[in-house]
Amino acid sequence: MSQLLQRKQIVLALFVYALITISANFQHPITPAFLSNIGLERSLYGFLFAFMALGLSLAAPISGRLTDSVGTRWLLVAGLSSYGMFQMIFGSVTNIVFLVLARFGAGLSVAFVFPIMISYVVKITNKEERSVALAMLTASQLLFVSVGYFIGGQLDRFFLPQTIFYLQGAALVSVAMISLVLPNVKVVVDRTLSLQFAKVPKHGLYMIAMFFLISAVTMTVVRYFDVYFIDLGYSAAQLGQYVLITGVLSVVTNLIILPYLLKRATDIRLLQFVVFMISVTLFFTFGGLQPFIVALFTTHLLFNMVRSMYDPLHNNYISRLSDYQGQVIGMSESAKMMGMFLGPILGGYIYAVSPEALFLTAASIGAVAFVLSLRIGHQRTLRPSKQKL
Repeated sequence: MSQLLQRKQIVLALFVYALITISANFQHPITPAFLSNIGLERSLYGFLFAFMALGLSLAAPISGRLTDSVGTRWLLVAGLSSYGMFQMIFGSVTNIVFLVLARFGAGLSVAFVFPIMISYVVKITNKEERSVALAMLTASQLLFVSVGYFIGGQLDRFFLPQTIFYLQGAALVSVAMISLVLPNVKVVVDRTLSLQFAKVPKHGLYMIAMFFLISAVTMTVVRYFDVYFIDLGYSAAQLGQYVLITGVLSVVTNLIILPYLLKRATDIRLLQFVVFMISVTLFFTFGGLQPFIVALFTTHLLFNMVRSMYDPLHNNYISRLSDYQGQVIGMSESAKMMGMFLGPILGGYIYAVSPEALFLTAASIGAVAFVLSLRIGHQRTLRPSKQKL
């Protein structure tokens, strides 16, 4: 593939990814209010999200394998369309069982959206361009998650929460049609090859454990921060405005700071640094060492900046572990999503006792993840072995 064509495909992927990210996130600021309106505790927000993460963790390895063999286009269309349908269902029901089922179905659908977009970018880039492209993808995600929050906060002024879920469903289906502009990308898979995960060396097990813990920490903090912010008396619109600020800073981090750091350190060393800083910034934000309003615009902003570097570093590291890029990304996403499932569920119980205790517990788990990251060592490559079917 020529460099010019590769860059055009990257720009097109970023455009579609931006639309996906906005559409997938503008319901978040109003979800706590939606739960209150139907008579449920706002703390169930994280609990319900956990079942979405469970669906994603179960389906991510399947989507990765299908992406390698079938390609990206129609899987992405199906994932976005079904995600929109389940969001409409979520906004239409009040029974907790149906809400859980809608979240689980949304998770199954999302497994055919974001992991596929990551796999798409990995497949259309060479090793030299990949880390930059993934950083741009993460920067796009962070910026447009923030834009989605901002839009959701503004929509809350004009529409009922249930209506916003219907708007989101329609937006996701529309983006599914727009995504057809992306070429169908797949790889030729040699079926005599299979990745022997049972033979993964110890550093690989430490790696999976670290991914699991750090995803539990970050997703629990992000989801319950929304609830905490509203519980402190701020509005959905103010939440959207604050998240927009964090998004802009995260984009600057990924487009300027991260490329600068990558020229001076290996991705695994930077990954270790990021995990360490996630733990430290959480402790200083929620440890009662400063007024919350000061923490919001100092250590919590720093938390979001270093957190924004985690995904591109993680994805670039994973993309070089195997010739089976889609499958490996799927397995990585599965480990991450299991952390995202268990973290918010356990976090809900802690939050009900003390919100601050939840965030400090997350900081402690982040410290454990940092210790595990030290055991990973330098980059190593896992090779698939030949095996008869």
